Amino acid sequence: MDSRSRYSRSGLSMLELLVCIALLCLLGGLVLMGITAARESSRRLQCQNTMRQNMLSLVDIIHRNSGKIPRWSCVEINPAWPGQEKMSAGPLALIAIEQGIPLWSRGQRVWVDPKTAERESYPPPILRCPSNESRRQSTRLNFGVDTSFDFKKPKDVINIIFRRNDHPDLLLSGVSDGLSYTAAISERIPTEEQLSRSSSLALTDAADTFPEMTTYCEESFDGGFVYRNVWPTWWYVSIYETSYNHSRSPNSKDVDCVSTRVNSDSVLQSASISARSGHRGGVNVGMLDASIHFVSDSIDITTWRSLATHDSGDIVGDF
Repeated sequence: MDSRSRYSRSGLSMLELLVCIALLCLLGGLVLMGITAARESSRRLQCQNTMRQNMLSLVDIIHRNSGKIPRWSCVEINPAWPGQEKMSAGPLALIAIEQGIPLWSRGQRVWVDPKTAERESYPPPILRCPSNESRRQSTRLNFGVDTSFDFKKPKDVINIIFRRNDHPDLLLSGVSDGLSYTAAISERIPTEEQLSRSSSLALTDAADTFPEMTTYCEESFDGGFVYRNVWPTWWYVSIYETSYNHSRSPNSKDVDCVSTRVNSDSVLQSASISARSGHRGGVNVGMLDASIHFVSDSIDITTWRSLATHDSGDIVGDF
């Protein structure tokens, strides 16, 4: 009998074992990618559903208000306890109230629960998106677009749909560009304490024009000169915490920026705050007809800017 038959192989070689391990790792990676994609798809859908509900609430508010779009100060918040003063609040607070969320004023801030022991007066969940793991709001109001501002020639801007209280009312009938082509709200990664290119707001007092904004804002961000606020002020209109504009593409790689050289007439022209999200490839945008669109980062910039205006006569392309 051949002696080699007594030593027949009963296991795997090292090479075969390594191939098996590699295949298992590959399959595990594919499964993990699928789970991650499914989770993000679910989060994006949840964001869209929440935003749709917010837009339906806003449209109902507008129709009950004789077609007038809410102003910066559009609702009075009752105090939590007798003897305290009411507080004025903006459209985001009005949307929360419309959905049955009780709001109370306490200590110069608006609270969902005035008796909470939380350090901050966090916004209600309807203003947050699960893709942004923050307790601050990600829903923001469209403040138009103006890339031609010049501080040497300041001018008043009323081409936004959410007007200041000293500006004339804007009616839905005055939105001549079409309700389905006029953005009302979108997402913006919440402003936090830590420095981040996607969530920070750089501050500059050097930019006179929009083209200068990017250069000076990069320098301000690198130097740590950014907006910080430990007390969220989500309930009233703020260029820092409740607005975004269409000056740059969604999820722009540039640092968002606010100029500190503002006055009452040019405050809306002095910022470049991009719509930003935790979603891959784009942002959710709510239109005045209550429709919700997932707008790609690669949208044509002219089309994107056209969605910010309401009566400019722009021809909006595909988005």
